Amino acid sequence: METEQKNAILAMWEKLINSMPAEIMYDKLVQYKLLTVQDYDEMNKLSTIPRKNRYIIKAIINCPSEHAFDIFIQALTSIDSITTNELAFSLKEEYQNAMPNNLKQVKTRPISNQDDWNESDWNNCLLYLAENLGNDWKMLGRRLGLRDIVISDCESNNRGRIAEARIAMLLAWKSSWPDAEPSSKKKELMEALAKCKLNLLAHKISIKEW
Repeated sequence: METEQKNAILAMWEKLINSMPAEIMYDKLVQYKLLTVQDYDEMNKLSTIPRKNRYIIKAIINCPSEHAFDIFIQALTSIDSITTNELAFSLKEEYQNAMPNNLKQVKTRPISNQDDWNESDWNNCLLYLAENLGNDWKMLGRRLGLRDIVISDCESNNRGRIAEARIAMLLAWKSSWPDAEPSSKKKELMEALAKCKLNLLAHKISIKEW
């Protein structure tokens, strides 16, 4: 884990240990293979939620995976809770604020006009976004120029299926630009993600890490 990522977690330490739903976070992080059954046994020895959360956070900070921070944020955003989504948003902000300016530019670099995508790339990109946007998906839709009625239709037509609602919204945006240069739409997507402070997602998309 990068120093800036550790610093972001440490800056959010009190809020994380007091606000995370420890049992749900454990389940999510086991799915992503950041925690194990042994970790669950150790957590069960702890008597309070803050102590369990403290254990989880220490495990994330010490995790050897270079993707631990991204997965931790993904786990927070995948929980249908305003509190956990606010924690994820604040963590992303702390991370961006902790990075030197020159690294910010590298991490959030737009896709160049020469970096052409085929239809398969676009499908992979939109599916990845639908799975990882969390509660930021409506804001992204607005940043992409979609009207609220279109976003609402995507939600109402897929009630109870949030990932399907997100992909419907993204496909609505994609279908609105049949004659546009694909490179310009990639740039538009990257800029919209940056305005939503979704720079980690933007970086992964820019290098096709889906």
